[in-house]
Amino acid sequence: MPAASGLRTASAAWRPEATSCKIPVAGLVTGQEVTLAQQMSLDPPAFEIDGNAEMSADSVAPVRFGVTARPVAFPIAAGNAATTAFTVALVKDGGGATVDADGDGLPDVWPRVFLVRLDPSDPSGLTQYRSPDLHITQTQVIAAALDPTPFLPALRPQPGGNAPAVLTGHLEIIVRPALFDASAPGAPPRRLPSLEPGRYRIVLLSQTGQVWQIPNEAGSAALDPRVVCATAPCASGTVQTQSQSDAFQILAPAHPRYTGGISGSLTVVGAPAIASAHVFAYAMDAQPPFGLPVSADFHLGTEFQGGTVGYRLPNLPGGDYIVSAVVDTRGDFATTPAVFAMAPGAGSLVAAPSIASVGATFASLNLTAAAAMPLRPSFQLAGTASGVDLELPFNGGALASMQIEPTAILDATVTPLRPDSFAALTLACGGSGKPDVGSVSIELIKVDGAAGLLAELDSTGKATVLTASLDSTQFSSASCTPGGLFAATGSLSVVVQKASSAKVNLLDPRVASVSVPLVPGRYSLAITSAAKQVWRVPNELQPGLLDPAALLATPATTQALLRPQQVAVNVSP
Repeated sequence: MPAASGLRTASAAWRPEATSCKIPVAGLVTGQEVTLAQQMSLDPPAFEIDGNAEMSADSVAPVRFGVTARPVAFPIAAGNAATTAFTVALVKDGGGATVDADGDGLPDVWPRVFLVRLDPSDPSGLTQYRSPDLHITQTQVIAAALDPTPFLPALRPQPGGNAPAVLTGHLEIIVRPALFDASAPGAPPRRLPSLEPGRYRIVLLSQTGQVWQIPNEAGSAALDPRVVCATAPCASGTVQTQSQSDAFQILAPAHPRYTGGISGSLTVVGAPAIASAHVFAYAMDAQPPFGLPVSADFHLGTEFQGGTVGYRLPNLPGGDYIVSAVVDTRGDFATTPAVFAMAPGAGSLVAAPSIASVGATFASLNLTAAAAMPLRPSFQLAGTASGVDLELPFNGGALASMQIEPTAILDATVTPLRPDSFAALTLACGGSGKPDVGSVSIELIKVDGAAGLLAELDSTGKATVLTASLDSTQFSSASCTPGGLFAATGSLSVVVQKASSAKVNLLDPRVASVSVPLVPGRYSLAITSAAKQVWRVPNELQPGLLDPAALLATPATTQALLRPQQVAVNVSP
């Protein structure tokens, strides 16, 4: 019986050295000296999956899964807890600029992530997919990337120009529902019509060129069953490496395929530079900003011809749908996390929401993206520099008030892609030439959980909501062009009515709200501008959601900027 202890292992203290050089080759080349100048400071980024890593073949929204750095003692003694870690750093082009090569609106970071389709005929998971028709090995890859959000503030250049990498033991991977064929060397990946069910190898490539992937040869599925330990403690000569046979899974479609859908053209007004475009279909009972799309399409700017691109939103059951589009002219619109998706930046173009009725066939709907987004309405609550929740007592009265301050949160210290320099809350200008406070929606939503990102829902799926409004008296001396927009800056007064307390369906505005007595507790504050950009606090930029090592490396001034983004509102009678 082969024993694990009898296989050759390498010392965890050993570090290979590496170098890179270019050697022109024309025939036989000899006499070239190569110096090994770079010693690897860390072991290969061995890891295992944390939680579920799967999505259905008909998914339209991105999914997330975690990976945790974990030393693997067999068969190569791949490190120990002190030397096994992920090194997170920004990917730079030849000129030193941050890049977004996959067009997801987020800066690319190391390690790079690849989900590579495996051949179902190999139970060990070591064989790449082989086409049964062409009888050749193909490289089919699902779009995936490390979520950089928990690391971004620490990756910005510090005084002196250096942007140090962050060592961490956990990563969150964002997987987009798109499968590409990258089999042809030198050719752009070709998008395939749909996701294919099966297992996909998870490959992490670090900045040093070190690679770890699962499934791998150390996994239990690749070993003689006699040396596999099912449960600890393990007998001598056996190993417990089941995690190294895990893989990302594409499951069968969640429902039978529908023949209906929506298709048409998306046209951009003017001739802006286009990074990408997104078209979304929402069910009427799951509308934005809190509802998720039931179908989506994505196109790079290079796909537009004469300012127009065709789109398809397939696999829709019969019914009515809200269809909208975002044309990213900045290169920083991301569908996840929500803090980016809910508030496209200034200059991005949107198509007005339209309703399409779908039957058994495709409905036709042409969209025009003409409305340019104003400044992002990012804000902080006044007096919350410490990061402590804001107290909002009604003191037995009918009204309570607080101050908000439009602030450029996504500035150059937080994001390297098209940072904001300014922020403003945009109001519509009424016919009288005055800002219309009714064009801005303000809601306090009772939340659940320490992060404050999830609404607390009752058994009917409704949230407890307080409605607020801007104090109109603060704009008494302001003037604007009727039909235009007004950018409100500075400290703005918000008035909350106790009588507005209600149970509200956040996804379907057609459902009538039900008045309820004031419910004390912790509330998030969500503000929707006249341009339908949404900013809320708390949000995903709060320091508590940053990677712990990244938080330690984040400059104090940036921490101070982000601290108010963790603040909620404590409402009391």
